[in-house]
Amino acid sequence: MIVNKLIIKNYRNFKEAEAELNDSLNLFIGENGQGKTNLMESIYIASIGRTFRQNSENELINFNENKSSVEIHLTKNNYKVIIEIRLEKNKKKQVFINGVKLDKTSEMIGILNNVI
Repeated sequence: MIVNKLIIKNYRNFKEAEAELNDSLNLFIGENGQGKTNLMESIYIASIGRTFRQNSENELINFNENKSSVEIHLTKNNYKVIIEIRLEKNKKKQVFINGVKLDKTSEMIGILNNVI
């Protein structure tokens, strides 16, 4: 499977960012505190529905905002898949796959495998 695109809105220190990803190797380079780990965390949360850090989901939302979203576009077995995570302060996270809302986060396990 290949992650083709990452779109994040109001996620941690990012107001809005979009990245077209290479299908072989992607490097995130920058000074300390610029958001490299936040980018990796956004891909991780879109793959299994939770962060690898010990934070509440409210902390994932940009300080000045009430909502956040992470969207990844990927290709798996020649099929296009879009996974979107929507976060809203003090509300339950919503997970969508190809526009269809999942009842449980556990339903997304196995769609995008990762190693951090």
